[in-house]
Amino acid sequence: MGQDSNPKPAQVAGTTAQQSLNQFDSVPNFSLTDFAEGSPFAKNLAKELMIVLINFGLDVNYHNKAGFTPLMEAVKNKLRTLQSFLLSGYNQKLDVNMRSKGVGKLMSTALHFAVENNDMDAARQILDYPGDPRREVGLKDQAGKNPMDIAVEMELPLMKELLTGHGGHQSSHAMQQQYQMMQIMKPISTKKNESETITVFNTIIANSMDRFQKLLLQGVDINERDAQNQVPLHYAVQHSREPMLMMLVKQGCFIDAKDNNGMTPLHLSAQKKDQQTLQANLKILERLVTFGCNIDSQMKDGSTPLHLACQLGCFANAKLLCQLGAQIGIFNYAKQTPRDVTTQKEIMDLLDRVKEERRRQNGGGDEYITDIA
Repeated sequence: MGQDSNPKPAQVAGTTAQQSLNQFDSVPNFSLTDFAEGSPFAKNLAKELMIVLINFGLDVNYHNKAGFTPLMEAVKNKLRTLQSFLLSGYNQKLDVNMRSKGVGKLMSTALHFAVENNDMDAARQILDYPGDPRREVGLKDQAGKNPMDIAVEMELPLMKELLTGHGGHQSSHAMQQQYQMMQIMKPISTKKNESETITVFNTIIANSMDRFQKLLLQGVDINERDAQNQVPLHYAVQHSREPMLMMLVKQGCFIDAKDNNGMTPLHLSAQKKDQQTLQANLKILERLVTFGCNIDSQMKDGSTPLHLACQLGCFANAKLLCQLGAQIGIFNYAKQTPRDVTTQKEIMDLLDRVKEERRRQNGGGDEYITDIA
């Protein structure tokens, strides 16, 4: 009865707080799927393990190897138990304004992730967080967008209303962009002797947003093909034109269009490795998957986007594709998996970790391997 109910870190299971933290961080990021709602593991981990670790001095604002804090992981993956526990105010050291260090998500906060997922429950919990420091609704991500900018861009009226009620507003830069999009200037001539296809593609190459918007207003064919059988979406991906990509998708373009080689826009994104546009491309890659493209689409030689990323040594692209659910065991028509076509140890190790994790999740069975058409 008189025994201390809060034993010292060194006395619990023979493990110090620092050792507990190191063990916690050593778990591969992919094991976060263990938190899947409904699993027995999920029901107790947040309540028991997290409470113990926090009592031992666990830094709840710690960034894991992927660059995300526990709160960000909870919001991104909709881990309700963990999310509710962290935002309950139990630990007053939680900083809801922490910025992500994750590839493709630099400077994003947990609120950014909630808005991008259109997760009203998560956004409401963050906005109502009782701890200190309180949430800030105007923080901008690497692209210069605050949560309200994203809500407006994604056309989420309920989310906009929620953010407005907590002091959220669009940034001046986003408002200026929105105003420019609404301006209707002189119509662009579409003469019969003028190639409309070249006009559409050239506006994307030149990044001429005004002209591009006018063409859309005039009803230009957003699935028009060029000589290589590519559509405007291919060009938007190739030239990292995310705003144009968003507009094309909202207009209903064919997101899995294939060119003469069977390459979809996602294939183009997967093989891009220019360091100057890396962050922009990763965001586009994730957008395409979020919008519903076939992540395992195969070219004429059977290569998936993951095959291309691995073959060309695009580690960041390969990692993101794996995180988004790309199959690692698909054969191309030369009977090669993505691991077979890479020479980079970093990528081999990545695929080995993913394979082991998925095998564990499947109860010891291998991932389904096929050469789908």
